[in-house]
Amino acid sequence: MDLPRGPAARVALNLGLLVLDLGIPGVGRRQQPPQ
Repeated sequence: MDLPRGPAARVALNLGLLVLDLGIPGVGRRQQPPQ
């Protein structure tokens, strides 16, 4: 699998990682533990 390169690909990758980081309960690094 050949990943696309360039600024646009990098922005898309970062955006995808941000969505994963924030959008999945219990997985995102910035998720607070449930109280």
